[in-house]
Amino acid sequence: MTTVTAPAGRASAPPGPGPAPSPDRTLIRFGLRRDRVRIPVWVAALTLGTMSTVTEFKTLYSTAGERASAVSSMDSPAARHDRPRHYLTHYNMPSMMGHQLIGFMAVLVGLMSVLIVTRHTRDEEETSRAELVRSTVVGHHAQLASALAVAAVANLALAALVTLSVLSAGVDGIATGEALLYGLTLAAIGLVFAGVAAITAQITAHTRGASGTALAVIGVAYVLRASGDVGNDALSWLSPIGWGQRTYVFVDNRWWPLLLCLALAALTAATGFVLSTRRDVGAGLRSSRLGRRTASDALTRPLGFALRLHRGTLLGFGAGLFLMGVMYARSSASATW
Repeated sequence: MTTVTAPAGRASAPPGPGPAPSPDRTLIRFGLRRDRVRIPVWVAALTLGTMSTVTEFKTLYSTAGERASAVSSMDSPAARHDRPRHYLTHYNMPSMMGHQLIGFMAVLVGLMSVLIVTRHTRDEEETSRAELVRSTVVGHHAQLASALAVAAVANLALAALVTLSVLSAGVDGIATGEALLYGLTLAAIGLVFAGVAAITAQITAHTRGASGTALAVIGVAYVLRASGDVGNDALSWLSPIGWGQRTYVFVDNRWWPLLLCLALAALTAATGFVLSTRRDVGAGLRSSRLGRRTASDALTRPLGFALRLHRGTLLGFGAGLFLMGVMYARSSASATW
């Protein structure tokens, strides 16, 4: 029986599993695994919404006369709240898609991005999982970076799937570059609002507050874009939704407004990283107010407690719907006069 010894001065190292994975990549994989149902549902629903609308257009506006009738009905201030008028000068089936879909889809894509970022940042801190993760070997910005990366993956997946769906829709006159511009426009707007959520997640200590504030920013962006389409066009240039619509996809096919969206997305994300260094884990930059010593009678009942929890969201949506109703009423009145 013989034994093999290592040469002097050379220690034999035990076999290892290889280099350890990056903590950031591990958090990204963990975030994608947690959202393995949510993200596909969001992406599939938005894609199916686009395709069902295209199918409807092909049925309702199959002839040039029907499209001309649609143009005459949409050339009013009330209709321009939803869409820029520039599309109406080149109204065919592809331009109809860009005209009627981008503004509406931008709001939904922004909602998806906001919910992803707040779920993987503020919600993690509320449930104390963030503190557990930070007790391991991760960087201070790892969690926010992974949340933004998950949102970016969702938006890019949406862009890819929407592009392929538009190309396979059987609409004449749509080139590959135009379909890609449409998909990337939605993704770029989504990245902007992901950056906005990165900021609002630092301001408040609660997930609902962070999501509600970011949704309010989406509402302001939509109102600015709508006001610009009706009156002063400069207002639309203050909104990332307006930038997306100013690509005039399927008509002029401008790519440069996407650079504005990417620049704003980078700026908001960087601001979120800076603000995250100025607060403690679980806290927000805005300190919570002290509540009353005793609860009211309404707060001791399920309905009153639910209304108290969701009062910010309900007031925000109510104010947004009221503002939109006033805007439509005023524009309709001006069109009548």
